[in-house]
Amino acid sequence: QLQEAVREGWSAAEVKATMVESQSTQGGFLTAETVREEILGRATTLSVVRSRATIDTPGVNGSLAFPVWQGAGDVYSTALRGVWGSEIQAGTAEVATLGKISPAIKLWRLKISISKSLLEDAGPRLIPQISKRIGEAASVEEDRQELVGTGADGPQGVLALQSPGVLVNKDVRVTNSGSAAAITADAVITMFYSLPQQYRDAPGFCSTCNSNTVQALRLLKDGSGRYLFNEDLGTLCAKPLVESESMPDIAANAYPILSGDFSGYYVADRLGLSIQLYQDSTFADLDQAVIYVRRRVGGTPGEGYRFAAMKVSA
Repeated sequence: QLQEAVREGWSAAEVKATMVESQSTQGGFLTAETVREEILGRATTLSVVRSRATIDTPGVNGSLAFPVWQGAGDVYSTALRGVWGSEIQAGTAEVATLGKISPAIKLWRLKISISKSLLEDAGPRLIPQISKRIGEAASVEEDRQELVGTGADGPQGVLALQSPGVLVNKDVRVTNSGSAAAITADAVITMFYSLPQQYRDAPGFCSTCNSNTVQALRLLKDGSGRYLFNEDLGTLCAKPLVESESMPDIAANAYPILSGDFSGYYVADRLGLSIQLYQDSTFADLDQAVIYVRRRVGGTPGEGYRFAAMKVSA
């Protein structure tokens, strides 16, 4: 752990710290399993992508390759079709084309300065509060990256942009809203049913948008003034709708609504979560301790054809 800290650019003052949980222990520690699981559990429940994605753990070399079937992405998810005929007819060989995707592992860090006096006075009662805040930060930030992140410093989002209004992943099905600055009911339905039934009925399927877009959806009316999406809250076209404030607002060339089977998003967890508490003479005059939180995660939309997005465009 000390060698890794040096490689990541920590100062000598930080590296020489005595890292403790309840008593002094040289060399650092990983937080107790029960606390780490609580934080990760909270992060999962707050996310759109992670709770539905395909997740695996890379090997010691820090990389992981997900096998990906090459295909049309329609009702057939691969190029394999097969042929019909009588039992005396020779079969026609088909080639199974497999590719691979290796999400780049990125580092997420959080540094919390906290009063030693507060640690002494609050004791165990402070742990749930810290866990909750770390879980919220980790969840919201990872979800944002996996939805709209560029892939430069974190996971690549399903809606990562190559240029303004142009998605990096060309397999994502794009439906124009029919308006330069608004969404329309026709476009919502067209986008939704642009996905074949097998993806809409998959366990990992949901639609997502932010609360402003949900409000715009609920206010859409027909010519007689009746609300078009008057179904139960938490659904869109009778399928799960999960709000995420990380999704873009409705604006020209933006992608405010995303529907899809999120098992087509691949997450590589190199290090789920580590927490280190530093109490060092560097911070003694300030009566402070420092908590470092680290995660190493990679992510990419491996099967973009499982997703459909609405673009605000005429």
